[in-house]
Amino acid sequence: MEKDIYILLIYKQLDNEISETELKQLNSWLSENLDNQALADDLTLAYGASADYLESEAAAIDVDAAFAAQMELIEAETPENVISISKGKSNRNRFFRIISAAAAVFVLAIIAFQFLNIPAASPEITLATADKSEMVILPDGSEVIVSPNSEIVYPKEFTEDRLVKLVKGEANFSVVKVEGSTFQVKTARELVTVMGTIFEVKFGESQSKVTVQEGKVKVRQNAKKEGQTDFKSVILTIGESVISTKNSLVKTKIENEESINYFEFQETNLKTIAVNLAYHFNTTVLINSNLENCRLTVTFDGQSLEEVLMILDKLLGSQHRKNGDGFEVFGEGCE
Repeated sequence: MEKDIYILLIYKQLDNEISETELKQLNSWLSENLDNQALADDLTLAYGASADYLESEAAAIDVDAAFAAQMELIEAETPENVISISKGKSNRNRFFRIISAAAAVFVLAIIAFQFLNIPAASPEITLATADKSEMVILPDGSEVIVSPNSEIVYPKEFTEDRLVKLVKGEANFSVVKVEGSTFQVKTARELVTVMGTIFEVKFGESQSKVTVQEGKVKVRQNAKKEGQTDFKSVILTIGESVISTKNSLVKTKIENEESINYFEFQETNLKTIAVNLAYHFNTTVLINSNLENCRLTVTFDGQSLEEVLMILDKLLGSQHRKNGDGFEVFGEGCE
């Protein structure tokens, strides 16, 4: 199977035995979706957890002593009239040393298997709503209100980690806190990790939105850049939300059902920043074409639109001016 190939590459990377070509191939596969990265994370954790234990077990195995014990047993059980077909004692000793070493490797393999053995996944349940909302109680007692024309998938029984997939649409989660267990909601674009909370996830073709009513969540997004496996992430608390698209995360704050002047952009192109500013301030913000793809990581907290544009001018060496009822930003561009 194709996945088996990449599992092998993951172990080669952990053992520092992976070639440059294989590393590029692995990174490309990891950036395809969150499932691949999650598998790599699990294997890395298991590898790290078992490393010290395996090392101590290996050091404790005395191959020479094991070989000597094996020889004593063989000598005691071998009838005197057995004819040896070996060419000499050294060859026979070498053979049994190989057997003993193989036995030691087998013991280590069993230990590794115990660390890496993952219980079989519980059967999954799919809930797809039609023209009305439906509420479902998850195996841990958490409640999910699934909006019309939405779909979630969840296991019949949770393991240590609780994972629910939002395939499409919108769902509101009220999560029960379970000591030592994380609760995660996965879409095709993000992974939302919960810390005992009430929150809402909206997943669409072009963007997703996560809003927190109570508690705290972490939203992690796959960067999805060729050859890279880094992730963008934000932490949301009460009254905060984040809009996630393929290339950006835009974090905002809400007070009394109205947005306040707070924006947190991570590696976001200027065109996307302008769209969000224009929507929030109910005006137009036009960006010169050679500035549209300039990327910024910046936070605006409480500034007016005029102050925000002045900050952008300082960061990009651009200029802005009034243009009818809105603004225009222009300049030479960025590298």
